[in-house]
Amino acid sequence: MLRGLFAAISQANFTENYTVFRSMGSPTFQSKYSAEQLKTNFSGVRKLKVDFTQTLTTEPEIVATLGKISDTQAINLMGYFPTEHHKIEFNITYQAIDNIWRMETFEIDAKKIK
Repeated sequence: MLRGLFAAISQANFTENYTVFRSMGSPTFQSKYSAEQLKTNFSGVRKLKVDFTQTLTTEPEIVATLGKISDTQAINLMGYFPTEHHKIEFNITYQAIDNIWRMETFEIDAKKIK
């Protein structure tokens, strides 16, 4: 789930087109964010020139998982990718919709490693 999401983020940042990334989200996510809003939300990491492709080959450090999958069909993952130049932090909630895990909420931040 995480690698697919971060591959989409990488492509969206490269092209500055967030349509596909938005489409990967749940209906709630899609109604909350337009592609233009997502472009604005990711402007900070684009300015930092964060290379999200490194998340495809770096193991994430999961610091917390929350949610009862059997009751709510949702799970929350918090953690980070310790890439070469940035610590890419994430807090993502996935919702099972028609047996497919789709992003419901997300927070992503990148901190430059000194």
